[in-house]
Amino acid sequence: MKKRTIAGAVVATSAAVFLWIWGMNQSSPSLKEPAQKTKPSVVFEPRERLFPDPRLRYPSRTNHVHSEAINMTDAEKTQFQQTFKEKIKPAVERWCSVYSNHIPFSADDVTTDKLKQLIFPGRPVHGYAFVLDGITVYVQDERGDVYVQYIMQRSGLDQAMDVSKPPDSLKKDSVTRAEILKLLKADSGFDFPPEQLMTRPTGISGAMNGGVYVDAGEGVNEPNHASNAEYSLVFGPDGKMVSYLRGITDHHITKQ
Repeated sequence: MKKRTIAGAVVATSAAVFLWIWGMNQSSPSLKEPAQKTKPSVVFEPRERLFPDPRLRYPSRTNHVHSEAINMTDAEKTQFQQTFKEKIKPAVERWCSVYSNHIPFSADDVTTDKLKQLIFPGRPVHGYAFVLDGITVYVQDERGDVYVQYIMQRSGLDQAMDVSKPPDSLKKDSVTRAEILKLLKADSGFDFPPEQLMTRPTGISGAMNGGVYVDAGEGVNEPNHASNAEYSLVFGPDGKMVSYLRGITDHHITKQ
């Protein structure tokens, strides 16, 4: 019962954070349907299967889940500086070392002055949202286990969700399945078997052609796979990460 209660709390936290980050200080991407074309070369798959729009799945976010970094007291700022040095920065550095050739920023870019908001401050599961020139990096503290839980490059995600421009043909995925499995192993310490990896070209659901959607976890190739994903990533055509989401999983490295 205790394990289920803890898992439920983490799920609720992750859902709230995902929704908040989606809209933080950004205008919402268009939801209009793609313009009708005569016999399009590529027919988009339903968006809710490949990249669920959280605005359609979760209620509107509320302000009580986060607080602005600029409103921290002097004591809170001092505590944050220590936490950043001892826990947050090492977690970011480890994550960046794993995905070094596939991320649009470096660990040195994540600094204390880039902190935008604190999520669920003071609770057992809480986090820190950093904003770096159009990229959101969210670091979560789950009862002392600190890790990168989410990143989003807004411009790339908007392109991936733009259904108004179907590509004439699909380009080759920018990152191979073999490389993705190696990255996930380095990130989680777990060898995901091939049947627990689903990859799809980004061109089948948006204007970003040549990238790849990734879901990893047991049952990801089944219907409603998004709820089963332990790791969800989107790589752009250049192989750089557009988004990353670590879900509820026992497959991760907790000690550095």
